[in-house]
Amino acid sequence: MGATILVPFELPDPEPLSPVLVEDLSSLDIVVLGHYGLPEQTPPTAARSQFEEGARETLEGLAADFEEAGAQVTTRLVFGRDRRKTMDRIAIEEDCDAELDPAPTDGIERILVPLPNVTGLSRLPEFVRVLCEESTREVTLFHVAEAGERVADGEEMLRAARGRCSARGSIPSRSTP
Repeated sequence: MGATILVPFELPDPEPLSPVLVEDLSSLDIVVLGHYGLPEQTPPTAARSQFEEGARETLEGLAADFEEAGAQVTTRLVFGRDRRKTMDRIAIEEDCDAELDPAPTDGIERILVPLPNVTGLSRLPEFVRVLCEESTREVTLFHVAEAGERVADGEEMLRAARGRCSARGSIPSRSTP
């Protein structure tokens, strides 16, 4: 199994996904998450029984774009209130390496890659390479030092990540501690 990326969509009316992104991500394993946002007073079971068929159809259509481009796709449909918590939970359950919130685009000129304070960044160069295209001018690796973390440690992590990306043929990147 290759690198896995979570691509979440807000249902019932998801933002359209750029064919550029679909093509760029097709070499990865994709988890397409449909999150159907609910008002405070609506029980998830009631919403599911009323809207599941249409939501599932929409989600399968989104997944089909990736499948047609050659990607391995898993779909997940969740009815709930907290989109962020849902995304975090599904990313853990599906062992995702990254997440991409889709937005309309004609090309990817700049990429911002926030790096958490973890040691397992071995798949980073592949993600950067996959997302880069001819129109990509800049890749920025970014890390925010958290309380108790030494800035020098964050800077070292960025230098190491930049070196791995450069060694694997990703475009030159600049890093910001």
